[in-house]
Amino acid sequence: MFYDLYWRFIKANWKLYIIYFIVLLSIPLENTAMPHYYGKIINVLKEGNFVDGKRFFMILLGIWIIIQIFNLASSYLNTYLMPRFQSYIRQYFFNKILDSYSQEYKELELGHIISKIIRSPSIIQNIFVEIRDFVFQNTFLVISNLIYLYTHHPMLSIVFFASIVVIYCLSWMYFSSCHDLIRNTEEAFDTVHEQIQDTLTNLLSIYTCQKSPDEKRRVEEFNKTTAEHQINTGNCNNKFRVVYSILYVIIFLALNYTAYHLFEKKQLKLSALVSIFILNYSIFGSLTTFYIDAHSFMNVYTRVNHITTFIDSLPIRPKSATKLIPNPEIINIEFRDVGFTPVGSDKAVYAGLNLQIPHRQALAIMGSIGSGKSTAAKLLVRLQKHQMGQILINGVDVSDIDLEDLRKHIIYVPQHPILFNRTLWENINYGLEGVTREDVYKLLHETGLTDLETVYREKMDKPVGKLGTNLSGGQRQVVWLLRCMLRPSSVIILDEPTSALDEKSRRNVENIIKWMSKSRTLIVITHDRELLLHMNRMIYFDKGQIVQDTILTNKQTTSPIKD
Repeated sequence: MFYDLYWRFIKANWKLYIIYFIVLLSIPLENTAMPHYYGKIINVLKEGNFVDGKRFFMILLGIWIIIQIFNLASSYLNTYLMPRFQSYIRQYFFNKILDSYSQEYKELELGHIISKIIRSPSIIQNIFVEIRDFVFQNTFLVISNLIYLYTHHPMLSIVFFASIVVIYCLSWMYFSSCHDLIRNTEEAFDTVHEQIQDTLTNLLSIYTCQKSPDEKRRVEEFNKTTAEHQINTGNCNNKFRVVYSILYVIIFLALNYTAYHLFEKKQLKLSALVSIFILNYSIFGSLTTFYIDAHSFMNVYTRVNHITTFIDSLPIRPKSATKLIPNPEIINIEFRDVGFTPVGSDKAVYAGLNLQIPHRQALAIMGSIGSGKSTAAKLLVRLQKHQMGQILINGVDVSDIDLEDLRKHIIYVPQHPILFNRTLWENINYGLEGVTREDVYKLLHETGLTDLETVYREKMDKPVGKLGTNLSGGQRQVVWLLRCMLRPSSVIILDEPTSALDEKSRRNVENIIKWMSKSRTLIVITHDRELLLHMNRMIYFDKGQIVQDTILTNKQTTSPIKD
């Protein structure tokens, strides 16, 4: 998946990547050509041949200048490409998460997700940097040195090739042994982030219950566990580092001994011997960094696999429906033998729900906690997907209706509305077109919320704070209700709109509900019996079944069934 992403990025920036691959020529120039000409200079100067020495020096200087130009070009390319690539990956993650839960809504594990959104661009960027440095550069280096040694004597290339095979076998063992340890460390990091996120979200509970010392100890335990995973990974790395170091010394001795043995047999000239000794030193220097490159590559590769597992676990976005709601100004809703079981549960919420909601009905849905009263609303707007039966809107199955069109005409207000950390006006106007501030003030006045009109005028251009905390619960609720009233939606669903509100805020919400019930289909999920004054029908859920269905004609606020 990530390789497809990177390939698309390369295709979008193909000209720069052509330059980039040309720049890779600096690798054989630096690691093969320069040691070769250093050896030649030493030989000709030893023989007193200063003319050739000067010529070889100029060639060496030219190679060095070309290498510096290539290095500068690489730096400029990275300066341009890497920020664009990181932005590209962040945007991909955000879009993927936003799309994945549009029809399978759930509260997200923000610690895990934020951890991945923040870290993923750098990790994914690093995997391709490691592919460049570990795979491409070492491949260029091996091929160029192999060719160079072969031109002097096949035995040198055979010894070198055998050494590389041993190193790659050791690297494979290294990957196999330490891979799981690194993955466990990554999972521990995610858990720590999630726990810190959860703890800081519940600061008020911690302070009121005087549990600060306990929470500190709890997070400390998670940090200790993470540190233990890091130590285990480090011990695995160090074990193989010792093996790598011993192997490098053996390879260095083997290459130099082979070259000297060939020189003794007069199968290698002195000038070639000097050049090969210098080259072997350069190879040894490259090999000593090979462990570091292999270690970095394995760490990044494991982290990318960990992120890939997370992406693969996201819900698959279903094929888009294309039908529009026929005659959306007059909407009739029908639940026909609907069955629904939440993901990860074996207990059905509904096992054959039947319900009809005609146009412009003001319906109150009541019931005990966990009886299934809110689930029906979420199924209707496809925040969750039913597994059995049909939910029909004007005779069309909700699964076949274009999601954008569905949510344009049916709007759902959750029990605990959350606002963006933007201005009050941006929150009210979110998703609306052609609405002015005067429209908002006029609507507040019409619904009798003159006190809020004054507050909103004062706060309209001020940020509401994270989650809307600069506003009261009632003021946050009214922001969402204003969106509903200013949208051309035919159906409005309110989930516990008066829960946890003070009396003044509850009266404000009640005024808005009274205004809505005159011109829209209104579905109110509630425990508040006073809202029944503005409803013309009430149904009562118990264990996923409708056990009471009452037409309210006499301003009923009581029911034979108690909550």
